[in-house]
Amino acid sequence: MQINFSWSKIKGFIKVIKKAYPHLLAIITAGGFVKAAAPFLVLYFSAAVLNKLIAGRYDEALMNAAFLIGSQFIAELITSLCDQREFVWEENADSAVKQMLSSKSFELEYEKFEMQETRDALRRAHITAMGIGGFGMQIRTLYFIFQYAFSIIFSVVFTVILLLQVDDKKGGFFTSYWSTIVLVLIYVLLVIILIYKMNKLVAVLSDKVSNNDRFNSIANYIDNIINNQKNAKDIRIFKLQDTLIEKYRTLLFKGNIKYIEMGKDMGKNSSFNAFILDVTFGIAYIFIGAKALYGVIPIGDVILYAGAINKISDSFINYLKNVVNFLYRSDILDAFVNFINMPSMSYDGTLPIEKRNDGRYIFEFHDVSFSYPDSDIEVLSHVNLKFNIGQKLALVGRNGAGKTTLVKLLCRLYEPTEGYITLNDIDIRKYKYEEYVQAFSVVFQDFAMFSMNLDENIAGSEEIDYDKLDNVLMQVELKERVDKMKDGVSTHLYHDNGEGVDISGGEAQRIAIARALYKDAPFIILDEPTAALDPIAEAEIYENFNKMINNKTALYISHRMSSCKFCDDIVVLDHGKVAEYGTHDELLSKNGIYAELYNTQAQYYE
Repeated sequence: MQINFSWSKIKGFIKVIKKAYPHLLAIITAGGFVKAAAPFLVLYFSAAVLNKLIAGRYDEALMNAAFLIGSQFIAELITSLCDQREFVWEENADSAVKQMLSSKSFELEYEKFEMQETRDALRRAHITAMGIGGFGMQIRTLYFIFQYAFSIIFSVVFTVILLLQVDDKKGGFFTSYWSTIVLVLIYVLLVIILIYKMNKLVAVLSDKVSNNDRFNSIANYIDNIINNQKNAKDIRIFKLQDTLIEKYRTLLFKGNIKYIEMGKDMGKNSSFNAFILDVTFGIAYIFIGAKALYGVIPIGDVILYAGAINKISDSFINYLKNVVNFLYRSDILDAFVNFINMPSMSYDGTLPIEKRNDGRYIFEFHDVSFSYPDSDIEVLSHVNLKFNIGQKLALVGRNGAGKTTLVKLLCRLYEPTEGYITLNDIDIRKYKYEEYVQAFSVVFQDFAMFSMNLDENIAGSEEIDYDKLDNVLMQVELKERVDKMKDGVSTHLYHDNGEGVDISGGEAQRIAIARALYKDAPFIILDEPTAALDPIAEAEIYENFNKMINNKTALYISHRMSSCKFCDDIVVLDHGKVAEYGTHDELLSKNGIYAELYNTQAQYYE
């Protein structure tokens, strides 16, 4: 039955949301319980007051009135606190979603995060959870489900007490056990009808929600295109604005049509529920009135039991309505829940990285091969390579030779398809991942620079060692340029989130190198570190590299063969294999791939 399914969905949602709101279950349980109990306290003490007054026991009536006022004050206090907390969570739901998605994204191993399947899952999770009636409304709906579930329990308890009060000697059918049996059967039949209608409505809404997902995804993509400043030139030059706006308008219209249809379906269901509520309310009053008329229950208890039976109908219908809302919204949010529950890593070791002041970290590839997921083409094939302590090693080769892939394997951004990599003779998969990656400072060819303060870009933190920062800026010959900036090292870069300073590609590359030096890791990797620099600036950087990195182990990837002369040894990759290995002079003398690449470039500098 769909109700059982709803509770499995509820448990799954609570499990996920507790990562952002650890006290959610306690708050909605306490708030739901008290909000449900408050009306029954009113009914119970009101009936007691009326019965005491009729009996002339005024002191007891006054005491029950005091209990009524006191219980309502306490209930109002608790519900106000819980409502306020729930409201804050609901209002901040978008921020919680972003934080949870960001945290999960960083938990995922890079290889999995880079997969198109994962990227699509993240996109769907973001769109669905941030949409209208998404994460925040689901919290509110969950609160209502708990409230009405408790209300059903309370009303059933009071109704059972009423049903047990029979007297076959008074009033005939309405005060006999037969009336109780008939009333129970009527309610069971109505419950079955309501559950059937709810299941049917959930199926209809789920179908419309799934059909609307693609409209939302494409509309969100076009919205990002329109509002991205980087696209502005192409949109204007090629007059794409009318096409994009029309596509956006059409998608929004199609999406709104689906929501209008869902509103109609839910409206029809609400009308049917209202009819059921009126029927059950009428039956209840006839039943209770007869019991009171024939003296089976006190007159004052009419208020209590009529209210209880009215509540059981009202609460059950509201419970089902919120379950419907929760279930069809769960279909929307399944993309978010599934992404958050996705396994983060295929394997994470437990060994800590040994902290060494002497930098004795020896990395070695042992017959390593690698193919990208869903591909049989080997990017790397049976690579055996050792990185000796303090060695300056250059990695060269034609485009597609596997140079960057080798670096990603070394940094454990990918896992080898075959073979293994060791650090100090231990398989790197046995080390704790977060500690292992701290062994590397890397400047990737497509490095990222962020619209934050320059010092934060370099330090990767708001806690900054400014003496160390000044030192690395001098090493990359940026100190003078930075000192002339508006706010010095605290100057904001770019204009994405405020007024900042634009920097050239060469300056960004120097900042990226400064960031690698600032981290002060024992192994430095530079993937095309000077691609945006002119030849003179490049030569100056390389001439100072040995001084910059001291005695650290370093790996350089470059398409400019002249940079390799600064290295101790050179590895030439060709079609994923180590084709040549040696010093600059040794490889030139072999007249092989390296010599061909070097001589081809050299002619342009002669």
